Amino acid sequence: MRARIGQLLLEAGRLSSADLERGVAEQRASGLRFASALVKAGLITSDEAARALARQHGIPAALDRHLAGRDPTLTSRLPADVARTHVAVPVALSRGAEGLNLVVCMREPSPEIIALLRAAAGMPIVPSVACELSLREQLELAYPRIDDDSVDIDVDEPSNPFSSIGQVDEMSLVELDDQYVVKDHSQNTTTTGSMPVMGALKEKRQTAPGGMPALDDLSVPAPGPSRVLRPAEAIAALATANEAALVSQIAIDCLRGLWKGGLIMQVKDRERVALGEHGFGGVVREATVESIVVPLDQPSVLRTAYDDRRPFAGEAPIGSTVQDRFLRLFAELGTRTVAVAPVLVRARPIALLFGIAPIGNLPEASAALATLANAMGTAYLRVILASK
Repeated sequence: MRARIGQLLLEAGRLSSADLERGVAEQRASGLRFASALVKAGLITSDEAARALARQHGIPAALDRHLAGRDPTLTSRLPADVARTHVAVPVALSRGAEGLNLVVCMREPSPEIIALLRAAAGMPIVPSVACELSLREQLELAYPRIDDDSVDIDVDEPSNPFSSIGQVDEMSLVELDDQYVVKDHSQNTTTTGSMPVMGALKEKRQTAPGGMPALDDLSVPAPGPSRVLRPAEAIAALATANEAALVSQIAIDCLRGLWKGGLIMQVKDRERVALGEHGFGGVVREATVESIVVPLDQPSVLRTAYDDRRPFAGEAPIGSTVQDRFLRLFAELGTRTVAVAPVLVRARPIALLFGIAPIGNLPEASAALATLANAMGTAYLRVILASK
């Protein structure tokens, strides 16, 4: 590999034979791969290294601007241990013949590693390559190491803070100009009717203090009832949101642009129930959504996502009394096409996101829902750390 990279750079007129010798000396001293050693020695730029590696492997190069513009909410698509082991970073979502693809920049794009990353992500992979030196920097940003013993998490608090959701600006990698990232097609929805009570709460539900704080220095106004936020707008608003009530309102307002019906549900682990926090669609109303109580010890798509710690998307199975009763809240939407994603903090589910009747196509809507759930868990932890 080292000789071929050197030959490519020689042929391109970027290195001399003396430069190659200096690169070999730097590699021996630093232990880096050859392309990274050349970058560290100042003989080539990281973009030039990426292009040489791309020509060597026959796949797109991820340049500095691509890595700097990567979608930080996609880290949930690839487990941290897998990403660190194989020095791989998710960059963006793109459309392909198989539906949504995850663009991943990696150090070693061999068929075996690409297959492993695809299995870990649970979706098709579009591989790209960059030098290890650049990727190591992105790994530290994408998967920061946190001391688990330093944080005490109280999941009973009615907080669901998150920092960003998955809208990626259009990005084309070198030789990947036919790939496009997911676009948002948000539209308003309306609801009518009244919501039946699913069950009685065993404890008094806490409500947010009156009034929303102003969103300073944002290009979007503070969200209100029945407002729809595009993902990019929600990202901007959530970047400065520091109260649970405001953050959960932003979340539900974003769901309105993706689904005709949706819920944010708190999980009570000890009681194994999911409690409505915010919702819309069908007969669901914000004024009465807290009356929804769904047991998680009986079959339902909610229980599936809760038990498996993984998102569910598709047609809700028929035959579960609890699930059928729950879906009757949204009967007027005329569909059983749903998605559910758990909000995890340190692998512990603290909430569930539910969507029914996607406004666009199911793969995009369910992918956005899963990304949103992951971002909520990540930011919930971030807010806890900030309070320490």
